[in-house]
Amino acid sequence: MANVHNALLRGLNSIYLQAPHISQPADIMDLMLYTKAWADTVFHHHSGEEKLFFPVLSELAREAGLGPDVMEGNVAQHHAFEEGIKETMKWCEDVRSGEKEFDAKVLIGLIDSFAPVLCQHLHDEIETLIKLEKCDGKKIEQAMAETAQAGIKTADVVC
Repeated sequence: MANVHNALLRGLNSIYLQAPHISQPADIMDLMLYTKAWADTVFHHHSGEEKLFFPVLSELAREAGLGPDVMEGNVAQHHAFEEGIKETMKWCEDVRSGEKEFDAKVLIGLIDSFAPVLCQHLHDEIETLIKLEKCDGKKIEQAMAETAQAGIKTADVVC
């Protein structure tokens, strides 16, 4: 999980750092597509967690006596940054369609609107998973593998 979160952070950093240096129309379109692909990846990852992985973890946590709602905080964090990412995706689509003009300051401002919560979440979720050390490790590994396989089958490789 830490590797996936690291990839999400590095992708976001690359968008943030490259945006001010983009000026050619083809480069702008590439950055907008890249940003959309990054956002799609975030949504796909969190959707898989919420639908497949977290319910299993919650059940395993209950079995281990850790309580039934161990993953609720992580889901709440997902919802806290979703709108900001959706707004960023919409803006990128508007730039790609010609409805809006690319402005790096706008893109950076959009990212600034959700990035602190997203980054905190990516760190917090690892801490939540560490707290599950009392759970059946084999079952967690199995759930993670099944979630990963489902993610591979449902990923949009075209964007």
